[in-house]
Amino acid sequence: MSEDNIFDSLRIDKRKAKDIHLDASVLKEAYRASQNLPQAVLKVSSYSHGQSRAGAHLSYIARNGDLEVEDPQGNRLQDPEEFKERLEDWAMDFDTRKDSRDTVNIILSAPEKSELGAVEDSVRDFAKKTFGDSNDYLFAIHNDTDHPHGHLMVKMRGYDGEKLNPGRKDLREWRASFAETLRENGVQVDASSRSERGVGRKGTKQKIYHIQKRTIPEVEREAVKEVISDIQNKKNQKEKQWAKAAKQKTQKHKEKLNHIASVTSEIAARSKNDNLGKMAKSIKKHADTISEPKTRSEEYQEKLTNKHKKTVQEIYR
Repeated sequence: MSEDNIFDSLRIDKRKAKDIHLDASVLKEAYRASQNLPQAVLKVSSYSHGQSRAGAHLSYIARNGDLEVEDPQGNRLQDPEEFKERLEDWAMDFDTRKDSRDTVNIILSAPEKSELGAVEDSVRDFAKKTFGDSNDYLFAIHNDTDHPHGHLMVKMRGYDGEKLNPGRKDLREWRASFAETLRENGVQVDASSRSERGVGRKGTKQKIYHIQKRTIPEVEREAVKEVISDIQNKKNQKEKQWAKAAKQKTQKHKEKLNHIASVTSEIAARSKNDNLGKMAKSIKKHADTISEPKTRSEEYQEKLTNKHKKTVQEIYR
């Protein structure tokens, strides 16, 4: 059953829902999360300082002139002279400080096997919606990996003279907006947080992973030593403040989902709406499958207290 078909026919009697605080947008978000959709990816890959560094990045996303880049007006640039002219115009507003951020470089990635045209439309729509009225930008679409993706290069100083200063909240909002834009273009994705999915920490970056294959980074070695010391002093990693906070956040989210499922089930029974009933079951099942997140220290503790304890201690000695 497609999401559109469900919500096109969904009608909630607000008089019945009022006493149990159900909002259709909240229900829609919870149901989408229960479908285990692939995650939309938006991340800042780097910042560029100065015309030279900005030019190098522009050359990279354009594959040294093999690909076109597009501006807010829909103009397509590919000639190196056009790149130079555009960046000379941008550089008039660049700062002279060595550590200034003159462009922010963003990667927007769609799920594997996504239709390339839909990804291009999504990147274009997201850029226009997010920066079209405030900042100049250029973007290019790459299809040389498993996940088709866009590279968006945004001039930090806006038309009004103010500079962007993106923080975590901005990145969360941008990611949610990109996910919504992908869905509008037919690519079904979600943009839930790690804690909402029961994932306690970020995955190991590829660079770090390959380093670990050869040697153990000092920062990890020290972390394991600290866990060994805690074990000897009978301190449990689960009792650490940040571990408790992660678990509490996930538990609170599970309780919210269970409440939404319960409320939805009640409304489904009142209105005899089978679609709502199916949604309630899906949300409840999703809540039940969210596991308690683990910090990296908790994982170290498990390894150090199982049957391979001596081997692990020798490795990290």
